[in-house]
Amino acid sequence: MATQFPSQSNANGLWTIKKVKRSIQGGNWPLPPQPPSAVEMLVVAGGGGGGGAYDSNSGGGGAGGLLYGAAISVATSTSYAVTVGSGGTAGSNTVDAGAGGTSSVIGGALSTTANGGGKGGGKARGSQTTGGNGGSGGGGCGFEVYNAGGSATQSSSGGLTGYGFNGSAGTGGSGAGGGAGEAGGTDGNSQGGDGRQYSQFSSGSPAGWFAGGGGGGNTGNNGGTGGGGAGSTGSGAGVAGTTNTGGGGGAAYADPGPYSGGAGGSGIVIIRYADTYTEAASTTGSPTYAVSGGYRVYTFTGNGSITF
Repeated sequence: MATQFPSQSNANGLWTIKKVKRSIQGGNWPLPPQPPSAVEMLVVAGGGGGGGAYDSNSGGGGAGGLLYGAAISVATSTSYAVTVGSGGTAGSNTVDAGAGGTSSVIGGALSTTANGGGKGGGKARGSQTTGGNGGSGGGGCGFEVYNAGGSATQSSSGGLTGYGFNGSAGTGGSGAGGGAGEAGGTDGNSQGGDGRQYSQFSSGSPAGWFAGGGGGGNTGNNGGTGGGGAGSTGSGAGVAGTTNTGGGGGAAYADPGPYSGGAGGSGIVIIRYADTYTEAASTTGSPTYAVSGGYRVYTFTGNGSITF
């Protein structure tokens, strides 16, 4: 007759030394540590660059698209490539509009993509531009013609929910970049749209906030909460979006000029799960790793990979 070893399902009551010994021999005690089957993920793309100005006011850059999932299924012994998007370069008096940010991606079976933020519209010699489309849209230039803000392109991806809002048109100053939480200009004419807060994460600007839009040039120019750069209120350059938040760059204002906008902030990828599960089997790219508050947290500010 086969020996019946105690298992997790019948391990009630007091155990004798003999039961414990038999359970150890049978591989049922203690229960071996397990890798996670689901993890929490935050994926933020690079923010768009703010517009430059030769002799007027320009538009703020849009925040990078943001993706979040509380329980995303992952497979063991599978490598997931991580790409962290860079912020878009700032516009100048010769290249009037900023450049859009680049995407952040988790590859493999997830195929998750956060879209780079839209560029801010600018005013170079003889030309002016609309805000660019992107994860969140960039703000439009507001000189003489009220140029349109860019549209948000972020959708849900790989099981994660996507967030991004439109940039505002260049009216009453200049357009502001949209954020992951609201459209540009929501809180004031040229104020960048606020991002989204995830208080469980210590990164962000302020801590826990990501993907704020860049402020427009001239008036009401604050960047959105979540790393959005401020636009210039007088003749001057826009402020860059905060690194590793996906914040849009602030817009320039030139009277006289010329001045450049602010560059977009780079993106970030954060993965965490309960510390009752084992550490990742391997990582590349040197992510920051911490165990805090009952969770294992992997923070990527550059490209790499993770295997569970």
